[in-house]
Amino acid sequence: MKIKVFGGLVHFKGKRYRAIIATTSQKRVIEIFKNKDIWMSLYEIRNYWTETVNKFEVALALSEPDTIFYTESFSYNKRNYIKLI
Repeated sequence: MKIKVFGGLVHFKGKRYRAIIATTSQKRVIEIFKNKDIWMSLYEIRNYWTETVNKFEVALALSEPDTIFYTESFSYNKRNYIKLI
């Protein structure tokens, strides 16, 4: 399966973040968040997330597939993403 880079909003730690993740499907996005004890629904992913074309986001996410990167900044070009461990 082809790896895609998905991006959207997520709520955890009492805040809202922009998150990106490179993986094979929207369902896989949910599984990865669930493994980090962050609840997301398929409805949220399908309606509020997109396959990103931002070159920086794509390169970062593809550098570590199945890893969540997030930022508080909604100016996606600031390049201040943090890896969710």
